[in-house]
Amino acid sequence: MDASLLLGFGYEEPERHPLSTKGTFVGTLLANSYDTLYHIGANIRFSSGLYACASGVPRQDIHFATAGFVIGVLDAIAQRILDLSGNEVPLVGDAAAVHTGTWSAFNGRYRTWERFIKYTRQLEQSESSEAEEILDAAKECLVLADNDIESNVVESWSAALTFSPACKLSERKTKAYTVLPSSEMPSLPGVRLPDICPSCRSEFKDAIMEPNDKVQAIPGLPESVVESPAVSLAAAIRRTAVWAASDDCCDVCASRIGAWADNASSRVLVRIMMNEPEMTAKEWLLQSYFIACVTFCPVSVPSILQGFDLVADVRFEEGAFPERDLK
Repeated sequence: MDASLLLGFGYEEPERHPLSTKGTFVGTLLANSYDTLYHIGANIRFSSGLYACASGVPRQDIHFATAGFVIGVLDAIAQRILDLSGNEVPLVGDAAAVHTGTWSAFNGRYRTWERFIKYTRQLEQSESSEAEEILDAAKECLVLADNDIESNVVESWSAALTFSPACKLSERKTKAYTVLPSSEMPSLPGVRLPDICPSCRSEFKDAIMEPNDKVQAIPGLPESVVESPAVSLAAAIRRTAVWAASDDCCDVCASRIGAWADNASSRVLVRIMMNEPEMTAKEWLLQSYFIACVTFCPVSVPSILQGFDLVADVRFEEGAFPERDLK
């Protein structure tokens, strides 16, 4: 989310802007969950995760105030999009929220999958109670359900930050969808498969072509969304990353898979742009929402990334971030 988003509001009636605020805000919140490491390195003061911790949220509980809050709102936004009829136009804020859910995970810039794999392996090996709590929260992925999509986002996020009694954590009310294996993953243009050792090779290929992968999302999504090649590609990347983060994968192959997955990620975004002319506006937005959901189960990727960045003893090589620009 950056300043370019503001241009979209020029095409939306002013009376709709208040309704768009929530989507714009949660999109920013979600994007921040992926790049907290960079905010720390560059001394950026408006990171939502750092703000939440400064307001009193324990670092190991960051999932509930950020990703847990965001996912609950995204489900509600997706339902509002799904309920659109005929000529109704989606809100700019709703579009921003769901597209950010896809872009943040698959833009390559944040090195999402390399970090996810390395972070998860370190958290699993750690004896720290903070590490255990971060992992448990990401795997259980309880959310703060948004039962009133038109409610004031300032009040609802403030309640999340203070763990108000009004904030009741719950499981998502979703349906498990089976996504198709990605037939194009083994031969993506410009992306070579990583060099995998003989011990890991078979399971790596199995992860790519797993035929029974489930994605949790709101009920009622169109078949065109669930069976989208972009969804299949995104799910294949997530499956291989989750497998590489486990003890079944050796350290060397895990690192190679992370680098490969980030390199392949941009093809998800390319696929989304390619199929836009073939979909209705509603289908296209729901596709981005569904791809975002790929990253929320079986483990919440943004929760792992932000949780680790906040508890790790992060040190930067001199010149790695713009100290010269801050002097």
